[in-house]
Amino acid sequence: MNIKPQIRIIIIEIICLLYVLLFVYAAVSKISEFQNFRAQLGQSPLLSAYTGIISIAVPLIEIITAFLLVIPKVREFGMLAAVSLMILFTAYIVIILNLSSYVPCSCGGILDNMGWTEHLVFNIAFLLLGFWALILLKNSWRFVLFKSYRINCNLSAVLMIITILNVTCLLFLYYSSEYRMEKNNPFIRRFIQGSAVRMQEILLPNNMYYFAGKSNGKIYLANTAAPLYITEVDTALKSKKRYKIILSSYEYNFKSVQVHINPPFFYLMDGTVPIVFKGNISDWKAVKIESAQIPYFSRAELIKEDNFIFRGIDKNNQYTLGSFSIQKNGKKQISRDLLKKQIDGFFDCDGMLHYDREKDVLLYLYYYRNQFFTADSKLILLHESHTIDTTSQAKLKVVHLKERGERKLGAPPYIVNIMSSAAQGRLYVNSAIIGRFEDKKMWKNASIIDIYDTSEKRYLSSIYIYDQMKIKLDDMMLYGTDLFVLLGPNLQRYKLSKKLAGDKPIEITGQ
Repeated sequence: MNIKPQIRIIIIEIICLLYVLLFVYAAVSKISEFQNFRAQLGQSPLLSAYTGIISIAVPLIEIITAFLLVIPKVREFGMLAAVSLMILFTAYIVIILNLSSYVPCSCGGILDNMGWTEHLVFNIAFLLLGFWALILLKNSWRFVLFKSYRINCNLSAVLMIITILNVTCLLFLYYSSEYRMEKNNPFIRRFIQGSAVRMQEILLPNNMYYFAGKSNGKIYLANTAAPLYITEVDTALKSKKRYKIILSSYEYNFKSVQVHINPPFFYLMDGTVPIVFKGNISDWKAVKIESAQIPYFSRAELIKEDNFIFRGIDKNNQYTLGSFSIQKNGKKQISRDLLKKQIDGFFDCDGMLHYDREKDVLLYLYYYRNQFFTADSKLILLHESHTIDTTSQAKLKVVHLKERGERKLGAPPYIVNIMSSAAQGRLYVNSAIIGRFEDKKMWKNASIIDIYDTSEKRYLSSIYIYDQMKIKLDDMMLYGTDLFVLLGPNLQRYKLSKKLAGDKPIEITGQ
């Protein structure tokens, strides 16, 4: 290439200056927003498992490379290092766009203001400039081994070797990181862009609602303050109706009313009485069920017409799970083995009971430890699993008051799972524990929902449910690919990706 020496020097100086500006700016951006940069790295399918070391190594290498480019005596090696970095960054983007199952958030620097495709073009442009500078600097490269043995090779061979090594390294990181995240998640959450999009929202009269059921394109809301009133809303959140339940008798001292709706039937029950009323949504009239099989319970879930699973307390004041039927020949069954005692069998076994109609399984998630399990309707354990946090032992201080024969918590409990919902082979968990490399500011402005595939026993991803006027999540329910959430008086609909929503719902209009 016939270029005058002075012009050659100017071109090299300009390219080196551009690279110095690029690397210094990128490194300073990463360091100044280190927490954000590290959190974004944690979302990468290539680098999640190695976020800690890479978040430190990348800006450090960028700064060192910039210094090498500034010093004339080592500029050749500085430019070779710069081009090597650009090859690495470019190969990373190519793998993300073509091999990854999802495209993560950006990783700091100028990428925050560019899309992945635009950044790929930007990298290629800088690569071409780097190649040009290397050609102008030196056409052949000599490596000295053991002081006397020398290897001469041309520039293209050097770049080819560097490219192969970089791509091989990235592919290794990709597959090994995915394996480590799948088999032994180091408590790094993944937030996939576009996997949960808020669609509609309506305002309810108060903040005392909870989800009571779903069917035929409708969702049903009950109210703890007015337990006889039901609100019916279509899934598009456009129409709303209100109904009043009429009981055959009002003589009971209700304390903890629960309403379950599975059209055409609905059930109003109170485990402190205990009592169950059954009715039809055609007229919302409910009749008391006369059955000796109805137990005392703190929570019950409808599994099919007239059949329930429940959580109760045994004679030792410990939680147990069971099932009962309100049919004429119905039976009651108690299982004392499903709940695993760690401390006292009461506080440490407290948790959330769900029934997944699509999979015909019950799920139980503990409040104070990272454990949940599934069982069939006959209370036979199917499998035990864990949430991605690391709290496997409940952190509770239980105080025994002998003179009163009571047990109380002597200190505020360490809550792991705040609330949950299960449907279509998915478990949605509102976690209380911040993961590695996560931005604490997000925890002040949103609730984190971790999503699990209960059939394959694996963590899928996490989503944000953003606070509404500083009000956090109160309840949630999945219907199809829609996740409905309650934040105080606000009812919102989120559209989920098919992977996060799981199987389609089974419409049951009669048993």
